[in-house]
Amino acid sequence: MHYLKTFKGTGLKGMLIAPSRLIAVRFKEILDDIGQVNSEVVISSTDDREDYEDIESENKIQKFLKNVKTRYGLEFNNRIIKEFKSVGDPEILIVVSKLLTGFDAPRNAVVYICKGLKEHTLLQAIARANRLFEEKGKVKEYGNIARP
Repeated sequence: MHYLKTFKGTGLKGMLIAPSRLIAVRFKEILDDIGQVNSEVVISSTDDREDYEDIESENKIQKFLKNVKTRYGLEFNNRIIKEFKSVGDPEILIVVSKLLTGFDAPRNAVVYICKGLKEHTLLQAIARANRLFEEKGKVKEYGNIARP
């Protein structure tokens, strides 16, 4: 994994942009199973898309969020964000659409994009890899995100 080779142990962190809330949860489960990096997920509590009816996925997400709320309390997203900005864990922050614009965490040195983004959102997401430390920000693309 790129993060392990490049940033693990440096105090620098990474952001992984997932294409959906369910995949964000799955990424977290996979990273936990591997056990080499600490990660957290920042997602909305509900999916408010019109006509959204994937009950099985929603149940999995709600179960995950219930566990997160047990560990962090009702303000779980704010607490996770605060921890991500600090020196300790989490090393990887998994997001879907939150924090893609206007979010600055000086230790965030790499963005892993696993979701199609375009125009302003793509530019803003890339800018999340701050260049405040000696090691310049990096962006890793997984899939063809730069399509017109």
